Amino acid sequence: MALVMLPCDVPWWTSVQRYLKHLLLASSPTKLAANMLKIHEMCNIGLDPEDDVKDPELMKGLEEFLIEELNPEELRQFLDNTVRVMVHRALHLKRWRPPKGLMFSLQQQSDVTELSCKFVSSLVAHAFFSTFPKRTLKTHPTLQDFNFTNFFKYLHRKSQRSKLKALLHYFEWLDKNNNDDETIKIHRQVMSSKQWLTIEDWLECTLPLCKFMIRHEGRPERCESDDALRVCFASSRIGGDALGDGDSQECLSMFMMPELLAAMLSVEALEDNEVVKIEGVRMFSRIGDKKKANLELLDEPKKVTICLMDAEDYSALPLSQWEEDNVLRELNKSLLAFQQTPAKGDDKRHERRLSPIGESFSQPEVEATVVVKQASSCSTLNSMNSRSPSPQNFSAAVANLNDPSVELSKRKCWLSPGNATLNNRRGRFIVLGSSGECLPVTRAPDAHAPPQEDSLYSSCNASDDEYHSANDSFDYG
Repeated sequence: MALVMLPCDVPWWTSVQRYLKHLLLASSPTKLAANMLKIHEMCNIGLDPEDDVKDPELMKGLEEFLIEELNPEELRQFLDNTVRVMVHRALHLKRWRPPKGLMFSLQQQSDVTELSCKFVSSLVAHAFFSTFPKRTLKTHPTLQDFNFTNFFKYLHRKSQRSKLKALLHYFEWLDKNNNDDETIKIHRQVMSSKQWLTIEDWLECTLPLCKFMIRHEGRPERCESDDALRVCFASSRIGGDALGDGDSQECLSMFMMPELLAAMLSVEALEDNEVVKIEGVRMFSRIGDKKKANLELLDEPKKVTICLMDAEDYSALPLSQWEEDNVLRELNKSLLAFQQTPAKGDDKRHERRLSPIGESFSQPEVEATVVVKQASSCSTLNSMNSRSPSPQNFSAAVANLNDPSVELSKRKCWLSPGNATLNNRRGRFIVLGSSGECLPVTRAPDAHAPPQEDSLYSSCNASDDEYHSANDSFDYG
């Protein structure tokens, strides 16, 4: 069992408490920044001594923000009340932490972690004061640094100021409303090797997609449905540059829903077959336009469920998004992410969309069997030589929408890569960095394909019977 080291677990916790209490006596932004710098220098110690470089100007951005951005009344409210709330919650970390400690969400391990919202608020307060041990990409390659060390230096940007104001509103709301009994749940969802779908599984599946509605107006954060599942395109290392100068959808969401920040502390980087779903987080504000600092503070937060999915960015090499392994990665990860929890108290029986392998990740009432029609070719490579027309040649007048074979050919055509792509793909496997496990792209190697040059993953070649379709992993007897 791997536990996260919290500020209350270190030998200098007593000193941390003393310095936190000193913040309550700060009567000006300059004194507050000076005391926060002392806390940072005491706590922000990493495993790599070369990274321990002191910067006396580290809190200068916060000091300037408080002086320039807040009027006298807002500044007094911040120093006398908001800081007090944050310090109070930081001091209660040891009392509010889980009895068995905070466990890491490790790669390739499906788990659910339930945390009290008051404990989460204490973690966020400690991150603001930078009391966590320092992490770097060199010392902790799969984890984020959970400190505001580099946050304040970018407060000259409008998006950064909106992020900070949203965070301060979160603590001010907590002070006025007593609902510390709430909890959030962090789910790490892993598509195991038995559930893993190959290209053929997707091409041969004839199951219908669920109904959906396209809206041309409005924004996702304004969705009023309590049962809606929000999917946020995130970084593999949850949070991305949220605690730096990041202004992406993921970074802004972390401050519109500050309880999401807790995932940055304990969730290891996502691999190609993983997503993270967080239930019960509350949206306290909306950042409408990052360039105009359009911030809307909510009087009553809205509880939401959000799924963090690290879609690949192919802007540097757009053609690579059509490679078989890249297409397969996005399809399988999307299948994990876009799964909606049934609404509570809904007694009506609705038709539900099964996954392409004929199962539901929730417990089904009736076991379903899916008959998959085997294609004549086991490799998508052969579809290059088939006579399937290109997507441009399909017309609504010719294609019979009720003919599954036509729809199947169309899907194969869209997923089949071009000649240039075939020669540049990474290999026949998607390799997981944490375990070295190889997830197959296709069910079996193509006997007619030209020989491939040795690659980084050439040692992954194995006999045909070692890898099989996920459709064969279920007992239909």
